[in-house]
Amino acid sequence: MKIMTLNLHSYQEDNQLEKFERIADKIVEMDVDVVCFCEASQRIDRTYLNGLIREDNAIKLICDHVNQKTQDHYQFYWDFSHYGFRIYEEGIGILSRKKVKNVETRFISSTTDPFNFKSRKIMKAVI
Repeated sequence: MKIMTLNLHSYQEDNQLEKFERIADKIVEMDVDVVCFCEASQRIDRTYLNGLIREDNAIKLICDHVNQKTQDHYQFYWDFSHYGFRIYEEGIGILSRKKVKNVETRFISSTTDPFNFKSRKIMKAVI
C-alpha cells in the first residue's frame, strides 16, 4: 500500500486550485492508495455540500481532480479542528482509493476551543 502525507498550509499559498491539480496529478502518477492531510481547510463563508463539507474543502477539490484523472474511485474524509485566521475552518483528513471501514477523530490537544489555533485532532481510519 502506498501512503502519502501532506500539509496543505490552510489556503495560505498562491494559486490554490493549480496547486490542488498538481497534487492530484502526483497522486495519480505515483499510484498512491491513501493520502493523509493536515492543515486542510475550507472557507467559513462557503456553502455546505453535505455534513461538515463546504464547496471549497481542499481535500474534496483534490479528490474531485483525482477522480477525473483515474478510473479508480477515491473517497475522502475530513474533520474540523479549529478556525484559522477567523476565515477558514482548518482540519485533517484522508483520501483513499481503498474501502474505508471506519473513521474516528479525536482531540489530542489540551484545548478543544475552535477559536484557539492550538486545538489539534488526529484521525484514525480502518482501511
